[in-house]
Amino acid sequence: MQNFGRSLDGVEDPHTSNTTRHDLHEMLMIALLCMICGSQTCTDMELFVRSKEVFLRRFMKLAHCIPSHDAFSSLFRVLDPECLQRALVCLASD
Repeated sequence: MQNFGRSLDGVEDPHTSNTTRHDLHEMLMIALLCMICGSQTCTDMELFVRSKEVFLRRFMKLAHCIPSHDAFSSLFRVLDPECLQRALVCLASD
């Protein structure tokens, strides 16, 4: 999780409102895990986290509980996709 977080240091945290209570790096890690496991929507992401919460808490704080599908949706509406892509490409090349 630490290497993943360092790779995303250049990604600006753009979310506001109720989603600010969730850690950006945790939300992006969850989203990446969800996509690898076949999730296609923000609702799928919330369901995935609910079903894997015990496992995820082994390496994530999830300090403010599980991000809702609305939290994921809000984040991805305002996140700079090009910045995220650059960070993920750098992560893949490490």
